[in-house]
Amino acid sequence: MWQPNMMMPLSEGAIRSNPTRHFSGVGMGWFLYDYLGRKIINHSGGLDGMLSYTVLIPEENAGFVVLTNNESPSFLIMMSKIRDMLVDAPKRDYNAEAVKQVADGKATNAEEIKKVDAARIPNTKPSLAIPSYAGTFTSQMYGDIAVAEENGKLVMRMVPTPGYVADLEHWHLDTFQIKWRPSAGYNFPRGFVTFVIDKNGKANEMKIDQPNNDLWFYELELKRTK
Repeated sequence: MWQPNMMMPLSEGAIRSNPTRHFSGVGMGWFLYDYLGRKIINHSGGLDGMLSYTVLIPEENAGFVVLTNNESPSFLIMMSKIRDMLVDAPKRDYNAEAVKQVADGKATNAEEIKKVDAARIPNTKPSLAIPSYAGTFTSQMYGDIAVAEENGKLVMRMVPTPGYVADLEHWHLDTFQIKWRPSAGYNFPRGFVTFVIDKNGKANEMKIDQPNNDLWFYELELKRTK
């Protein structure tokens, strides 16, 4: 379980964070890397509003778990500080690093939003009447996604995940912006649905562009079934 079954490339970020790292890999259910001459066995975990980290250091006969009830970098900061204490590492201000990373991330996101806004084509209308987009679109991997016309607007419901309900607001052409309702229970970044119109003028397919680390929406091949 604690031997690498698959090696992973060392990213630039990993090398910057830990210049002494020589390897990174995956064991049987664990991530593995070296840190100041010790093998670190670890795995993070999380659900909406909760993040955790489990770390084992066999050479030090030590292990610990970090549990948090928020989605900030605090779980990673605490993990790093406890790990460093156990291996007697030089002091390092992980909090300051995290503050900078969060700020850099927000700046990058703001730039991405500007790019998306700039690419929006103004003064367009959907190719079809709003009710014509309604229907059931099915992915063999996920199941059904129902799109309904309600009060002149489109509403998307992800059937296997009942809380995932969103209003679809026209963006441009046949693309609609996703506005998740509170029942989703998660603060999704901005996402879009694009309907594909076939040669017969029917919305026969939909594509979801919704950034998320748990459900890779872009992998869903959603074809109209009803």
